[in-house]
Amino acid sequence: MMIEMKNPNISISRQCELLALNRSSLYYKRKEKISSYDLHLMRLINERPHQSLGYNTPCEVYYGL
Repeated sequence: MMIEMKNPNISISRQCELLALNRSSLYYKRKEKISSYDLHLMRLINERPHQSLGYNTPCEVYYGL
């Protein structure tokens, strides 16, 4: 990146403006990649039928995935 963080002559805001860059993206830190196992678990949870657990509603318990 071409931003000089400690340049006393031009502010970081102005440098970002000149480069047409959002200042927030300058400080963005990427999260870790989601593992394939976690993605699999999220798919299973999303595919499971959503049930409301209202009054007198039978409740099913799911063991194992």
